[in-house]
Amino acid sequence: MVNGLSKKVDFIGPLYGKEKWKMYKRAWIVAVPSHSEVVGMVNLEAAACCTPSITTHETGLKDWEEGGGILLHPNVVDLTVALNNAANWSYAERKSRGQNSFKLVKEKYSWEVIGRQWVSLYTNIQKMNVG
Repeated sequence: MVNGLSKKVDFIGPLYGKEKWKMYKRAWIVAVPSHSEVVGMVNLEAAACCTPSITTHETGLKDWEEGGGILLHPNVVDLTVALNNAANWSYAERKSRGQNSFKLVKEKYSWEVIGRQWVSLYTNIQKMNVG
């Protein structure tokens, strides 16, 4: 792998249930270089465990960097740079990014926040159709 990342990066297959949540909590960072995933639930799940993630502009998470994550275009060069940068964070920076990711998800992507937005949207649509 490029620049010695093979000593710092593990590529794992799918995980489910308790194993998935354990891995999120143990991970330094989660990399999800999606070409087309809408929102990217894996990013939200990782952030819920205070683990920052690397994701792409294609996930629609335009504010992701505000929360300590990394946004990039899905290509090898950008991903390699992002992985190298994350691998060299200090523990304090990693912890801060994880906490900021959690805060962003809680404030903007939690069920409580998104649920209210959906109710408001459907209520307004219903009013438009009735009137």
